[in-house]
Amino acid sequence: MKVHKLKTDSEAFDAIWSGVKLAEFRFNDRGFKVGDRLALLRQDTLGVLTGQSITCWVVHIQTGYGIPEGYVMMSFRVTSKLFS
Repeated sequence: MKVHKLKTDSEAFDAIWSGVKLAEFRFNDRGFKVGDRLALLRQDTLGVLTGQSITCWVVHIQTGYGIPEGYVMMSFRVTSKLFS
């Protein structure tokens, strides 16, 4: 299991925070796997980290089916939310 720290733009982050968004489409430059942990760090429109973070477990990885080579669709389960 790896922990991947990922900067996440405010629109996507807010959708995950509210429980609306439960998957993420990403370039697979980190070798994402089921069971990995995502530490999502909210950044504002200027790219500045806001202090909010979400921890998620990757529960499913989808490749193929029209997903471009080198990319993955990750489904995840939120395990904690922090606002500092």
